[in-house]
Amino acid sequence: LNPHIYLARLNDWHRLIIIDHCAQTRLLPAKKAVGLARKIGADIVIAQLSNHIPTWLYFSDADAILPSDYFDLPSFESRPSACVLGVEHQAEQGLARESALYDFKLHYVAERLKASGSPYGYIALGSIIVIDVDDYCRVRGVPKKSAGEDFYLLNKLAKLHGVESIESPVVSVAGRLSSRVPFGTGQSLEKMKHEHNQGDDYGFDSPKTFADLKYLYDSLEQAILLGEMERIMPSFIGALSKNTKLLDTLKYLGFDTFCQHAHRQVNTPSQFESAFHQWFDGFLTLKFVNHYRSHYYPPVSLESLDAISNEMTHSLKKKYQALITHR
Repeated sequence: LNPHIYLARLNDWHRLIIIDHCAQTRLLPAKKAVGLARKIGADIVIAQLSNHIPTWLYFSDADAILPSDYFDLPSFESRPSACVLGVEHQAEQGLARESALYDFKLHYVAERLKASGSPYGYIALGSIIVIDVDDYCRVRGVPKKSAGEDFYLLNKLAKLHGVESIESPVVSVAGRLSSRVPFGTGQSLEKMKHEHNQGDDYGFDSPKTFADLKYLYDSLEQAILLGEMERIMPSFIGALSKNTKLLDTLKYLGFDTFCQHAHRQVNTPSQFESAFHQWFDGFLTLKFVNHYRSHYYPPVSLESLDAISNEMTHSLKKKYQALITHR
């Protein structure tokens, strides 16, 4: 198409666009690389499709293996802004347990968040994201970040029409060591391998953290049911006041500022609920969990999660039992 963009016709139905950013004069800025790469690819595809834009825009990575049913998404009663597909990590030699632990951790946290009532209970992984094209455009595409672009993109989309987790199709992703980015699969595997070599056990966020998070969402729901704005805020704050850890953490995250904004701008119960989820988004949820881990409930052992194993979905419980059995 030009000296740096190539179009390959694979068959009557499929095209492959190759964009050269490997040449020395065309390297992407380090601080924007991963996010910018995804954005360039997606934006070019949307521009090329013109009026024939498909329903979904799929994202993947070079180390992902796509299943034969990759494009067979289920139908939805209420159309989400994005879906995250099923994922499993295929371990490199010598990393079988670390990959299994990391895979379990991702699903464990997502399940606990979802069970608490959080709308941000999904796995944010760039290689398994499928996005509604119109909503992709509404959030102005992939953030230009060197890491975490998938997390921030889904965080925006969750505030539109939500993010739906689906178990199938399942994408296989390489479980490999890497220090290319400051966090993610590679770094987590490095940490797990180091802890294993030191004789330490990898810890998981305490179920007590997610229990308090559930109390937060239950308190919000009960307050909303009152139906009158002059009663909602006092009821919500009153319920939170019964849990010192929870209220102190929310204040650390800026809850007082949110309350001031809600008092000035919110007029209906539905607006209050929406405003809360806009404020207490995926990023603040992550900070909430991190704060609880540092100040209240330290990481717990794999074995201790047996106490909540009956609350796990069948697939997660299967992963858990495999880890315990092959310890």
